[in-house]
Amino acid sequence: MSPLPGEPFGQLHHLRAELNRLIELLVDDPVSARPGWLPPVDLVERERAVEVQLEVPGVSASDLQVEVVDQKLLVRGTKPRLPGEVPGGRFHLAERFIGPFTVSVELSQPVLPAQATARLHQGVLTVTLPKLVDRRHRRHVIPVEDL
Repeated sequence: MSPLPGEPFGQLHHLRAELNRLIELLVDDPVSARPGWLPPVDLVERERAVEVQLEVPGVSASDLQVEVVDQKLLVRGTKPRLPGEVPGGRFHLAERFIGPFTVSVELSQPVLPAQATARLHQGVLTVTLPKLVDRRHRRHVIPVEDL
């Protein structure tokens, strides 16, 4: 006879059953049981632009969405499982990440999103965002005309 749920040992029994269920889920399908993934990101500031690089091997350009919202660069995408991988098989170990991802990079200074470029080459997405040059403190001499 198992303890009633309200009893102290009943709660432990329920917790143990739930942990066993989660472990079985991980053993049965370790890929779908994992949370989402985030590709590695590098942020480089150059003289005239900010460059963001994301490592996204196996992702095609059509699976990526890149946009600037306020002062953030947002990159969304999906890394698909390759067709024909493990046909009729079952994973015992899965270390490669697949599925959707969203990366948000806070930009430290204003950029010109309309002039931004995004290029995908050999699994690396490079987004180049030209800086908005602050012209308020630049000196510009205005010649005076004598009439």
